[in-house]
Formats: sequence, structure tokens, C-alpha cells
Amino acid sequence: LELAGRCLGWPLFGARSTTMASAERRERKGAFRRGGAGGGIFKIMLATTIFTAVALSGLVLVGGDEAAAVESGIGRALEVTNVGHGKFTTEMGSTTCSVVACSGNTFLNSEFACEECPTGKSGDGSTCTDCAPGTYYADSIDLCVECSAGRYNPAPASLTCQDCDNGKFSSSPGAFACLTCSAGTYTTAPASSQCAVCGRGKYLSDAASNPALHTSESSCELCPAGSMNEHDETNAENHDKPVDCAFCTTGRYSATDGSSSCTACTTGKSGVGATACTACPPGYECSGSNVDPCPAGKYSNSDTACMSCDVGHRCPGGMDHQVCLPGTVQPATGQSTCVACEAGKYQDDQGKLACTPCPAGHFCPDASSAFIPCGSVSLYCPTNSTSVKAAASGNYTTPVDADETARTGEAVCEAGFACVGGIKTSCDDGFSNPGSSKCEFCGPGKYTHEAEDSTKSCVGCQEGKYSETGSNSIEGCLTCGIGEYSSAASGFCSTVKAGEEAICLPCSTCGLGEEVGLGCTVTSDTECTQCEAAYAGLGGDDSCQLCSGEREYTSVAGHIGPYCNLCEDGYAPDAFQLCQECKTGAGDVAYTLVILVVGLVLLVGLNWALNKKVFKKNPKLKRSLKTGLKILFVSTQILAALPSIVPAIELPENYKEAVESVQVFNLNPFTLIGVGCYNSGWNLNWMLLSTTVLPLVLCGALVAKKKKDAAIAVTFLVLPTVTTTIFKIFPCDDLGNEKEYLHADYSLSCKSASHQVWVAFGVAMVLVWPIGVLSMYAALLYKNRAKIKQEEEEREKDEALMQSAFLWEPYKPSFWWFEIFETARRLAMTGVLGAISPGSDVQLASGIVMTFGGTMVYCICMPFSELKDNILGILTNAQIFLVMLTAMVMKHNAGGEGEEGVGVLLVCMNVLCVLVFVGFGVVQAFSYKKDYDNERKSGAGLAMG
Repeated sequence: LELAGRCLGWPLFGARSTTMASAERRERKGAFRRGGAGGGIFKIMLATTIFTAVALSGLVLVGGDEAAAVESGIGRALEVTNVGHGKFTTEMGSTTCSVVACSGNTFLNSEFACEECPTGKSGDGSTCTDCAPGTYYADSIDLCVECSAGRYNPAPASLTCQDCDNGKFSSSPGAFACLTCSAGTYTTAPASSQCAVCGRGKYLSDAASNPALHTSESSCELCPAGSMNEHDETNAENHDKPVDCAFCTTGRYSATDGSSSCTACTTGKSGVGATACTACPPGYECSGSNVDPCPAGKYSNSDTACMSCDVGHRCPGGMDHQVCLPGTVQPATGQSTCVACEAGKYQDDQGKLACTPCPAGHFCPDASSAFIPCGSVSLYCPTNSTSVKAAASGNYTTPVDADETARTGEAVCEAGFACVGGIKTSCDDGFSNPGSSKCEFCGPGKYTHEAEDSTKSCVGCQEGKYSETGSNSIEGCLTCGIGEYSSAASGFCSTVKAGEEAICLPCSTCGLGEEVGLGCTVTSDTECTQCEAAYAGLGGDDSCQLCSGEREYTSVAGHIGPYCNLCEDGYAPDAFQLCQECKTGAGDVAYTLVILVVGLVLLVGLNWALNKKVFKKNPKLKRSLKTGLKILFVSTQILAALPSIVPAIELPENYKEAVESVQVFNLNPFTLIGVGCYNSGWNLNWMLLSTTVLPLVLCGALVAKKKKDAAIAVTFLVLPTVTTTIFKIFPCDDLGNEKEYLHADYSLSCKSASHQVWVAFGVAMVLVWPIGVLSMYAALLYKNRAKIKQEEEEREKDEALMQSAFLWEPYKPSFWWFEIFETARRLAMTGVLGAISPGSDVQLASGIVMTFGGTMVYCICMPFSELKDNILGILTNAQIFLVMLTAMVMKHNAGGEGEEGVGVLLVCMNVLCVLVFVGFGVVQAFSYKKDYDNERKSGAGLAMG
């Protein structure tokens, strides 16, 4: 049947080409629908008739056997068509039937034909099913198609999908329902495939409950004034609740709704959630919600921020903005005071930046608003004079043609003139040498003698000559006649009587510091002369000898006495025991006091600033820097004490200047200010009493105020200086002739009864200071050794233990004893070394051994808690070792080549130690600051959590 149907172009059971065009399918489908069931039966009957005719023809053509076979095949075919719905066979004698396979959007109907599924349904070749929800029937392709994103279909067998309402969305194809936009999102039109996130300064808190609240960007609510939302449209979680609008912090504000950021107050103040800044009152500075008075150096006279004080003004704080008065200036901005014009300058106007040099012929004291004439011919004032200066005796004021009240300088009186009170007078009938304050007139027995340097003097006539009235030349000395005689410088001659013998007076003995001049003759006494500076006279018949060896001060003014070891009046010894001219004028004293006061103020100010701005935030940095300063102080103190420990120590001149500049570290104010310049009776005995007793009084006062840590620090600072002074009371020098003087002070005799009293006092002070202080340190450290080894937190809780922290805190807990060794080393390098054959090779060799041993101990133990301190300790010990070694070499090779280079090397070593300390300090400061900032951030995070 199928074959016949195919011949007629009538497929019956669905063996239809799957590639048939959709137009043909629709045409046949219409034909089927038009013909109905009757058309199908007619096709079957016609096909059956043709098939039968073909079969019978075959029987006639092939004979009986083939006819029987055909008959048998026809029967099976008919039997197959009755076996089951939708099966067929195309081969003779087939034992199986194939299933009818309908393709595309069709199904096998009751007439065993493939039929198109109705509209709204989809077929699989056997049955038709409704299009599922989320899909629709696409008539153009006869298939169920998923609804596109933004659309949905809730019912089966639908021909179209519906758009999602505004406020809803479907994000993927095949949706059977739309979702309401979540909190923080919205749509702007129907058929949306996704929701947009509210923008900066906005939020939407509805949690998908009402689509009408998500239909446009205006659905997003604006953050109220005083708050802001800085997040962009990338994350709805930053816009889904009111708290996403963060309140403005202190010092910031937002004046309008919907702000994406808060604006910082340029002036005034504001609190949390502010909508505007409040004006700051005049004289105050506002920061956040704080209102603080303008600090010193700033001012405000309106609601603006505090402004830096202008030049020429001073601002003590608040609203004050005061102009600098005459006599004062201020060149810098941001200052709280005006600077008084220094002596020698003036300023006659207000609000100025600099002072004007005082003109010549005038003087200007401190804070001068006008210059003052000198006022007398005996006074003069150079440019920048701070006070009037009197012309010295033998000088006159210049220029002589200037007004007597405005002289600007002085000049030495020329020969032939006498100068007194600044006035120069000619010596008409006499003579004068340059710088004379009076005219000389040679009296009887003398004449005027002009030396090679053109200086003139009165010289006595020789023995046997005379001059009754004096003379201007040697020719005026006349020779005595025969039988007459005269002594030197005689104004007359005597006659020798018969039998008369000359009577000679006994010769005098020269005293200490003098030498025999002309000697003793029959007619004249011994003439003793004072030894010149840099020469020593032992008295008796000895002559002055050039100072040499350990006391060599050749050509240095101011030295007198045995071995030039004393300073004459108006001189005082410096660190190297060289007599320096005293500067005791009012200006010099004031300058010294100002330097001391300024230095003290700077130290106190620096300490306050560091404690307030740096160490308060990080105590560890304070402890670390304190240790480094302690190491530098100890080494510098030992170096500063070397000139007084090793007499006449040989060092390069440029390095001596460096040592002289650090004498302040000896902490001996009596040497620093030169007490000997103000009190001629000042000597080593009074120095010993002052340096030992005053620190004891200070320590006692501190202990009484329960400041034991400060008392320990005082003993640490002054111990080397006090010990060095104590040990100076013992060594004496035997000069022979039963003359024995204290080695450190030749004005004190070791054979006096008072010296024995001072020696006993020195022994007592040895027990109190070097032995007593060292024993106290050892007792404190040994007693607390177990506590020192505790954890740092436990140690800091023990207030009694922290009183002695100055002694043990820099070191590792296992080296709790190291300060005992360090104190013993300091005492050995100062007091003990000073008592070992002062100035000898033995003393220098002992110092070299001590410093080398100390360096080795530091290298082996590495006692400090921090590596930088161990490095600094080793460097400072090595520095002292190099200085001692240099002194030994130069003592035996004085004036050798390369001396200046060695001095530069030693100075560089000092600078290197300081640079190491500063470098490590800067690195630690940044490291500790980073740790501090991290701790603050960590703490802030925990607080917010």
C-alpha cells in the first residue's frame, strides 16, 4: 500500500521526507483537514486495488510457485497491518515490522498517518504536548520557544510571552514568573532583564515587597543632609538600607540631601552628622568639634582659622597681634615674642625685621631704640659698640680731628709723647717710649739710652762716672777724678781717704721664680730678676731654666712659678693646663651666663618636645635613644677628662681643639667658668671640697623627695669627674731643696700641716664616691637580679624595681651585672689612671691596656639588648683606644709628619660615633612609628567591630 501510495504521490503511513519544506507541510495539512476521513479511506481503497492487480499479474507471469509465494507474502503483509498500529514492512517474507517514525512537530494519528500538532502544542513524532510555562508556541517554526529575558509565561500552551512589569525583572530565558527588584535596586521600564543599583548619595530599603517602589531611579531615597553615601552602582548591598548613609564625621558636613561625600570645614567646627560648619570665635582655632585658643605664634581676629604671626609682630596667643616696639624686631613669622636688638645695634622704628648697626662714635646697649654718643675725649666707640670703651693708659682716642664726644678708636702713643685720658701730649724736655703715659726725665746719675728697637730708657752711669743732673746721652756721664770713686748711677764722686777700706754689704739670695742678674760684687749687691714666662726659677743661685719635658710651655704667656706650673694673676688654666687670659669683663660674664642659660633652656625644651610629641606615643623609642646617649656621654666624658688625667698629653693640635670643645661633658662648672679668674685664692683643695660635697647635697635632696632614680642618675653623671678630682689630692712632686708640691697644683705644699688634713678628707671621699657608689650599684643590682630577669611587662609594674632601671634597663637580663663592670671601667680610666705616674709612659701604657680590654669585653659579651647599642659601645671604646695610642706615639715622635691627618682621623672617629647613633635613631623612629600606626589602626578596627 505504501509503495502504491508513493507511486501516486500519496504517502500513507508517515514515510515522509524530513526535509520537506514547511509550506508543503502546511498545504497537505490543509488538504487533510479539507478531505477529512473520507479522503483517507478512498486513498487506501485505490492503493489496495492497484496492489492486487499487480500481484495477480505477477502470478500469471511467473507461474504457480511464484504465485504461491506472492500469495503467501500478501497474506503476511495483510497480517502485519493488523498486528499493531504504526508498523509496516517493505520486503517480501519479512519476519519483523518497522515502527512508523513521524518527524518534526507531528504525531501518528489513528489512520496511521503523521499529522501536524495543533497550535500551542509540540510533537515528538508520536504524541503532542502543551508548550510548558515559560515557553510559547512559535508558529513560524512549529516549536515551543523559551521566553526571552525580561519576559515570562505563567500558563501552558501559550502563543506569546508577557513583558515583566516595571519594578520586576527576569534575568534568564524561560521564566514563568518575574521577580521584584531587591532592596537598593530599581527598573526604569517593563521587560527588564536586570535591576539597576541606586547611585551615590541614595538608598532603597524596600526588600522586594512592593514592585511599585522599584519603578524608576526616583524610587531611590536621598541620604539626608548631614550624611553621605560614597559608594557607586556596583554593589546593591551598599544602597539597601538607611544606615548605608554614613553620618559626616567631626570637622565635615553635607548641606543637601543625596550627598555622595562630606565637605571638610575650612573654617569653624562641626560635630557628627553636621549639615553646616559653626563659626569659630575670634582668638580660637576649631578642629572637628574641638575649640582651642590660638597657640603662641598665631592669632585670629575673626571666625577664620588661626593665622601665623606676621613678621615685625609678636603673637602671644589668642587674638593678640602686636607690633614690635622700637628696640625690638622680629624677622620670622609665627613668633610669640619680639627679639631685642643685641648690644651694638639699635632700631628706632616699630614693626621692623632687623636692627641697624650702631654708628661709629656711638654705643648701643641691649634693646636700644636709639644710638648714644660716647660723650668724652677719653672714651671711644667703634661701629657696633655695645658700650663705651676707655682709652688705655698710654693710648689716645682717634680720630683726633673728630668731635671729642664721638671718637671711634684708640692708638698707641708715639715715642716722644705721653698719653693720659685719651689726650696726647708732647714731651718737650724729656723722652717717652711708645705707649707711655708720662714723660721720663732722667735724674742724677742716669742718662737717656736708646736701644736697637728705638725704645728709650734711663740707664745709670757706670761705676767711676757720675751725672749731677742727668743727661740725654751717655756723654753726659762724667768720669770721676783721680782719688775719687763712684758707684753705678751716682750723681757725684767720693774721695777715698787715706787708710779707708771700702765696706761691702752682704749679697742677697734670689727667691723662688727669680734668677741672679748682675751678681754680687765688691761694690754692688746681687741684682735678682723675675723669670720670664715659660721659664722656671728655683731660687738661690740657680738661674732661670726653660720649661721642658712634661711642663713645656715655651713662649706661652701667663705661666709663672716652679716649672711654670702656676698661672699669674689674670690667667686661669684650661683643659690642657695652659694658662689662658681671664675674660672677666661685664660683657664676657654676661655672654657666659647667656650661653649657659640658653643651653639649659634648649635642653629642657628639647626634652619637653620629645616627651610630648615623640616619646609619649612610643616609650620604646625613648628608652632606645636614652641608651645611645648614655654610651656617647660616657665616651665623651672620658675623652674630655684625658688632659687633666694625663699631664701635657701629646695630641694633634686640631684634635686638641675638639677635646677643648667638649669640656662641658666633665660637668665641672668651676673649671668651665674659670673660678680662679674671680678668686685668686681658689685652689685644688677648694675644688675637691666643692665637687664632692655639692653632688652629695643634691642627691640627698632628691632622695628626700623620693626621686631615687634621679639621684642614681646624678651619681652616674658626676662620678668620673668627682673621682678624678679626689685622686689629684695624693700625688706630689719633689723639686729638691726640701721643696715638695702637689702635682696637680704647685701652689700647695705637700709638707704643710693643712695638706695632711686634705689627704684625710680625700681618703674619706674615696670611700664615699668610687668605692661607695660602686658598692651601692652592686648591691642594688644583686638584690634585684631575679626581678630584672622577669618579662618586661612584669618589670614595669614593679615601681621599686624601676627606680634603679637606669642601671640595668639597657642590658640583656642575663647581663644584669654589666653596669658594675662599666662603672669600674670608668673609674679605672679616670681616677685610677690619673694616679699612675702622671705623664709617664707607664700611665699611657696602662690607659691603652684598659681601653683595649674594655673593647674586647664589649665585643665578646655584646651586653646591650639592641644590636645598635653594642655596635656603638664597641666604636666608642675603640675611639678612646686610638686616642691613647696616638698620645703614646706622639710623645716619642713629637712634630712628626702626618700629625694633622691623624687629628682629622680622630675627629672623624668622633663624628662616626655620632652618625651611627643618629642613623640608628632615625631608622628606629620610623619603625616604631609604623608599629604605632598599625596598633592604632588595629585598635580602631576592634572598636568599630
